[in-house]
This record gives sequence, structure tokens and C-alpha cells, in this order.
Amino acid sequence: MKNIFKNTLLSTVVFGMAIASGFAMDNNPPTEPVKKVVEIEVVTEEAPETLQMGFGYVDSLGNCVQYTGPLPSDCTIDQTADQCTVTVGGIIRHLYIAVKNPITNVWSCITPLYKEIP
Repeated sequence: MKNIFKNTLLSTVVFGMAIASGFAMDNNPPTEPVKKVVEIEVVTEEAPETLQMGFGYVDSLGNCVQYTGPLPSDCTIDQTADQCTVTVGGIIRHLYIAVKNPITNVWSCITPLYKEIP
């Protein structure tokens, strides 16, 4: 009888501990791994700008200006004695190959054009 009482008491205590530990787990759940927020900044290359080329002349202020008038037919990049000229507003100007900066939209006169040798 003593063993039955002892086993019953032991079973009741173990059962009570199991229930108590279940309640304890509900109040203090196991810790979950810390979730980190990672911010990534993506830098992409911009599309390459197309380089605009044309013809230009240097104005009285020293700025390169795009020339849109009719081009002389006897101009070349081969260096000869005389530079190719055009008349703009009654003033004779030397003609250049010019490029436009796509960022600043400013023309630059880079290479003078010369008259072809016949």
C-alpha cells in the first residue's frame, strides 16, 4: 500500500511538473533568432550619352557655336595652307569640327577644317 501511495504521489508530482512546465513555456517561449534588416543600395550605370558631332565656328566671345548653314564642298581635315571659312552675319569665320558635351550642352570646336588642294 505504501508503494501504491508513493507511486501515485510521484505520478501526480511528475504530471504536475509537466503541466507547470507547459504553462511556463507559454509565458516564456524559446527565443527566436534575431531578424536583421539589411539595406542594399543598388547603383546602376546610366545609359551612355550619345556624342553629338557637327560643325562650328568661334564667335566674338570665344565660344564655339554650332554652324547649321550650308557647308562648303571643298573642306577637309587634312591640313593645308588655308583654313575653310564660312560667312556668318557678314563676318568670315573659320570652320571647325565640333562636339557637344551631353552633360553641359556646350559645343566645343576641336579640329579646324582646311581647304582642299585641287
